[in-house]
Amino acid sequence: VYDVGIASLPVTHSLVAIENQPLLSVRAEAVMRADHPLARRASLSAEELAGEPLVGLWPNQRWRRQVDDFFRSGGVTARYAIEAQSSLMACQLVRDGAGITILDRLAARAIDLSGIALVPLVPERRILVGWIHQRGRRLNAAAEAFLDCMRRSVEDFRAASSANAEAV
Repeated sequence: VYDVGIASLPVTHSLVAIENQPLLSVRAEAVMRADHPLARRASLSAEELAGEPLVGLWPNQRWRRQVDDFFRSGGVTARYAIEAQSSLMACQLVRDGAGITILDRLAARAIDLSGIALVPLVPERRILVGWIHQRGRRLNAAAEAFLDCMRRSVEDFRAASSANAEAV
């Protein structure tokens, strides 16, 4: 049993009725070292990234499926040099020079972004993020307070720069 969860939507489960509530949509961006030759580009297409070593999430994760679809729709196959279990690990591997990952600007904040560049993908790709809870159960006061804090944090992030506002 859980009070509330944050996830890419939609979330379903065969045994538990889950209610999905959207919070925001995030734009996918290429995350790379700032000294990478593509780091100064205004945007990047699947074709431009096709020859680059990628750090991807494990297959069948929702975000990985979105990234694979981005490359497929661009007519290319992603070349994964490394597959990581989490976005945080993928970002750290990028930081260490292992390649490029695809992530959103908000999630990338989990690591020190000094020396890191984020470049939007074209055509633009977004993923819906929201909160989930068991259908038919009311949220408790702590869960409500958590969601309010999260909303304020996202608004502060968006207000910090025009790039953040466009990305979230």
